[in-house]
Amino acid sequence: MAPGALAQSTARPPATWHLLCGVANALRTRASAKYLVLPGLVGLAAGTAYIALGVHAGSGRWSFLPGLILAGAGMAFIWGPVYSLATRDLR
Repeated sequence: MAPGALAQSTARPPATWHLLCGVANALRTRASAKYLVLPGLVGLAAGTAYIALGVHAGSGRWSFLPGLILAGAGMAFIWGPVYSLATRDLR
């Protein structure tokens, strides 16, 4: 795989993460962070499981995309609330 194609394929989780962190933080004001982290962990595990079970050595780079997007969405719901909790008392 060419380096440019590899970079385009692996950039999906961080892009999804950055797009959905705002959504996760907005939900954080309405619900406790522990209720957002659990679905995030499930999403990350589901994305990883999709890649592990559904993608094989001969698969094209686009077959990774659903798993990477799901894992990125899961990371947004994990790290967004965690960062919010960690920095809530800083002045």
